[in-house]
Amino acid sequence: MNKYLKLKTVADKYYPKENGYCCVIAAALAMNCSFGKARSAMYRISGRKDRHGMSVIGHLTALQAMGYKARYLELDSAKTLVTAQRALQSTKGTYFIYTGGHVTCIKDGVCEDWSNNEFGRRKLYRVESIYKIEKV
Repeated sequence: MNKYLKLKTVADKYYPKENGYCCVIAAALAMNCSFGKARSAMYRISGRKDRHGMSVIGHLTALQAMGYKARYLELDSAKTLVTAQRALQSTKGTYFIYTGGHVTCIKDGVCEDWSNNEFGRRKLYRVESIYKIEKV
């Protein structure tokens, strides 16, 4: 199974000029595929550009075209990224948490992102939306 650090290592090694790839890593984690395959899908389907992120709609559209569906979740207790991670830590499945200009992937209760508290970058980001990602 792909993990965040493995995908980030591949991104840094093979795509050194790339940045703004949180949407690619989240898609690769959700689809259990390589960074390159997810990156290619984001370019081909949603027109993602080098060194740029994607809109929520573009990201979810690309996932839908690849056979996944996104269901919007209403979590009143999840106002920040930290509280959303806490609320989803005992869940099964894949969740995307969108904040201003960033997407975090929670897979089977584990935060697969640089914002994971294990990496020591605990910062408060306001949650804009949360989606549960499922294979169709």
